[in-house]
Parts: sequence; structure tokens; C-alpha cells
Amino acid sequence: MNFANQYAFDRAATRELVTGNLERLVTVTGRLDGLVAGPETVAGQNLKRAYQEVLAHDQPLVATDIWTLNQQVCAGTPGAGQLRTVTLSSDADGWVPPIPVAARAQRDLTAILTTQKSTTERAMEVLLYLSRWQLFPAGNQRTALVAANAVMLADGAGVLAIPADKLDWYQTQLRDYQRAGRGLVIKQWLYRNAVWGTPAGRVAEQPQQFHQNKYSPLNGPLD
Repeated sequence: MNFANQYAFDRAATRELVTGNLERLVTVTGRLDGLVAGPETVAGQNLKRAYQEVLAHDQPLVATDIWTLNQQVCAGTPGAGQLRTVTLSSDADGWVPPIPVAARAQRDLTAILTTQKSTTERAMEVLLYLSRWQLFPAGNQRTALVAANAVMLADGAGVLAIPADKLDWYQTQLRDYQRAGRGLVIKQWLYRNAVWGTPAGRVAEQPQQFHQNKYSPLNGPLD
């Protein structure tokens, strides 16, 4: 499937898109790790600062930037910004991500970030890689979405955000992906349901049988 960019915004329009929806984006991101990350909470403030840093960053994301993002997302948490050194407990499906090796993680992420695929596809692959391998002691899904949006926003490709009413579906599909490592189904779903922007920035034709929620997680109901 061709995951062409659906949006094209200049720097000013990208900043307006994010700053105008920052609190909602923080809430959506926090829910990935099961948090109520409202703007008044520590987790919410950390996410807000992380997204603000992403907007201020004027260089393409590189692998080691993701360590910094985790440090910002999990500020005040032991091990923030450092690779995990202990084995996680198995989930219900038996998936246990191995203890990460820095050289391999940097190599894998660099390969994703420098491929010739579209910005949107690279962002989705960053999201899924970090969500599967869980490189850090905490905040892996939050870090994954912030990092994916760092890729999206640097190229003005819109915002990646999981709709609140489909979060359970996404988490179920993510567990399947974590166990099997086959990402096409979840990438297709993300492309159709989790890429957002304003109509003025849309550039790609809708794929065949395209279905999108009746509301964006950035401007519609979040509960």
C-alpha cells in the first residue's frame, strides 16, 4: 500500500495546528500509557514541554533525539532518557521485549528515519518500533507518539493521534503486532484513522474505501 503524505503544511501552519490543539494532543498521548495526562498534571506538563521542544527543533529527528524525548516525557522518573536494563514482565499474549542494545536500537531507528518512504509512513514505523521494543523503563507509548509526531511535524505532514473512541481497538492490534511483528494491518488502520490536519493542508487523494472518523481527536470529543 502506498502511504503517501495526506497533508502539507508550512512551518507557520504546523505551529498553529499544534499550539491550537496542544492540550488535546497531550490528553490523547497520555492515554496511550493509561494516564490521565491533563494539563494540570505532572505527566501532562511533561508532555506539553516535549511537544513544545519538538516544535522548536528545526532539524530532522535522529535516533538519539528519541532518548531526549523520553527524558522529557518521563521527567522526574528514575531512568528517564536511559535505555531499559531489566526484563519486562510478559503480557497476556506472552510478548517479552528483550533488553535493548544501544547500537542496535540506534541502527534500527536510523534506518527507519532515513528511508525513502513518505514522512507519514516513517512516522508510523517509528511509533510501532518504539511501542513494540519498549526501549525505556517507562513512558514508551507516550515517547513513541511524540517521536512519531516529531517526524510528521518536521515535514509539515500533519499530526498523528489515536482517536479516543478507537483506543481499545488500537491497543488490541498493537499487542498483535508486538507478538508477531507484522505491521501492515495496523499501519493501514493508522493511515486511515490517525492522521489529522486541516482541510486547507490536504494534498493526497483518499485511498480506495477510505474511512475516517466523523471527528478528529484534536477537535472532537475525547471522552
